Amino acid sequence: MEEEELDWDMDNKRNSKKLEFGWQQKGEGPVNFHCGHSTSHFRTFPHPAILRMETNGTRNLALLLPLFYKFAREVREGVIDWVNRNPEWRVIELHLEEVKARKAFARHIAGVVFWPRAMDCRSWKVISTWDLPTVVCGASIPADLPVRRLVNVSFDRGSIGRLAVEHFKHLGFEVAGYVGNRVMTGGKLEHRASAMRELALAQGMEWVCHDIGGKDPEKSPELLWEGALSRPLREFLRNCPKPVALLAEDDYIGAMVCEAALSLGIDVPGEVAVLGQGDRLVGLTGNCPLSSVVLPGRKVGNVAAEFVRSMSEDGGSAPRDQLLSCERIAIRKSTGGLSCDLNVEKAKRFLDRHLLEGVTLDQLTAVSGYAPKTLKQKFKDAYGIDVSRFARARRCEEIVRLIRGSEDNLGDIGRRCGFDSASAFCNFVVRNTGMSPAEHRRHRSG
Repeated sequence: MEEEELDWDMDNKRNSKKLEFGWQQKGEGPVNFHCGHSTSHFRTFPHPAILRMETNGTRNLALLLPLFYKFAREVREGVIDWVNRNPEWRVIELHLEEVKARKAFARHIAGVVFWPRAMDCRSWKVISTWDLPTVVCGASIPADLPVRRLVNVSFDRGSIGRLAVEHFKHLGFEVAGYVGNRVMTGGKLEHRASAMRELALAQGMEWVCHDIGGKDPEKSPELLWEGALSRPLREFLRNCPKPVALLAEDDYIGAMVCEAALSLGIDVPGEVAVLGQGDRLVGLTGNCPLSSVVLPGRKVGNVAAEFVRSMSEDGGSAPRDQLLSCERIAIRKSTGGLSCDLNVEKAKRFLDRHLLEGVTLDQLTAVSGYAPKTLKQKFKDAYGIDVSRFARARRCEEIVRLIRGSEDNLGDIGRRCGFDSASAFCNFVVRNTGMSPAEHRRHRSG
């Protein structure tokens, strides 16, 4: 095929603020390509003739990534890490939505690392036109895409469910669940929830699930607040058994669930713990920062670049698809509490579950795995109160709630709360509140 004719244009005033130099095809504007070496510094793409001279001994790897997403930025950093170790390679970064399918450009590229955000993304057409070794990250590959050397390197979604169940179990939760879009029976993404459901049931946990009904706060950010007022979501949070730990489909949905829970006066993470996916900026701030599964973007970028090299070599064939496990959770308040220490939070959750019986320091240290002195210091640093005083105050608070909120016999309440005699029960309440059980009963209307 005859090479497309190109004009060199150094006086393109219409785009002078956008590019220092540019090259263009007749009848078209400058190509919005940028390139750089293995650092984060990028410069304007040169004239093709200059490019041919510069590429002697250097192989070019093109990136087409939607950098709004942290996963894409981490993939980019992983590719740059790889190029730093392989100086014969150069990174060329292309605009995902503006790149054009020019054969003249593709001749100078050894391979492509690509993450489309939609199956109908026009970049798929560009990729098929170039017919270069291509690694797709984080997306399904169309079955009819006419590219000979094409491989998928991404993160294993199944590992997210496994990590979430392990996290929730470690914290002492007995109920786990999933909140997302199209995840109920028959939904397009039902498999994401059902795979985690099997893992949770195998651990003896109860299961809940909620479909947010097509609401996507990433595309419509106002849903972070308006979606939190959704009646179905609020009813789900009110009625699901507690305490419950929920994995959200992404950090935007996770932030929306936290907003909804807090607006209902539900304690996060005491009653409802929320775990997101992607460790994105939306979850890092606010009055309840979001714990989130960290995606292995840098590892994906490293593997993707290595796969491009192997496929670009003479006779190189496409390797098998590879899915990398998610191995880390960024712990924040939405599951880690004020301490963001899972062992301290596990002890606090044990205390909350056994308030009425009374909990000893020895029991809490056994649950946390910390020495008594260490646990007391860590707990006080997080909650501003000695753990023994906190346990006593919370137990007393629950006892007073039972006295004032029920018609049960005071002796029965005392026995239910672990006291052997009415006098021991009465002494405990008086010592900690200044009023007897009978006085609390008389004052319950106040």
